[in-house]
Amino acid sequence: MRGMGPPFFFRGGAGAPAPGYTLAELVTVIALIGIIAAFAAPRFFDRTAFDERGFFELSLQSVRYAQKLAQSSGCDTRVTFSPAGIAVHQWISGGSCAANACAGGGLVPVPRPGGGDFVFAPPPGVGVGTRTYCFDPIGRPRVGGGTSVTVGGRTLTVENETGFARCTAGC
Repeated sequence: MRGMGPPFFFRGGAGAPAPGYTLAELVTVIALIGIIAAFAAPRFFDRTAFDERGFFELSLQSVRYAQKLAQSSGCDTRVTFSPAGIAVHQWISGGSCAANACAGGGLVPVPRPGGGDFVFAPPPGVGVGTRTYCFDPIGRPRVGGGTSVTVGGRTLTVENETGFARCTAGC
């Protein structure tokens, strides 16, 4: 093909700049990437904040599940928070619900919807306070209403009259 010269990036004379980047430009870019990585990498590799938030949400949903379970089954339901984790139990005595049994015996573990007992241990590094909530068959807290428990850096509060569970601090 006549009339076609070299590609545009090869054109120019002896004094034309060569294509590509200089060594100084490459070193500068690599240094900037290193600085950004030094500050950003710990955010991606530290799971503590992620674990705290996840376990708090699990705690909140456990309390709400226990309240709904008490309403739907007609049995008192208890949620226990301790440094070992969360556990949900119901009071069932001889195959039937025990009325106002939040302080009595007949404690049965609640089965988790996916199988096993409704018991969850906190992830490493996530602190859990100690508190017990007990819901009656209409969803009101018999025990623990109007109090809070700390899970990670957040505070879970169960309202006294309604049993509504919500985040009140660190949300």
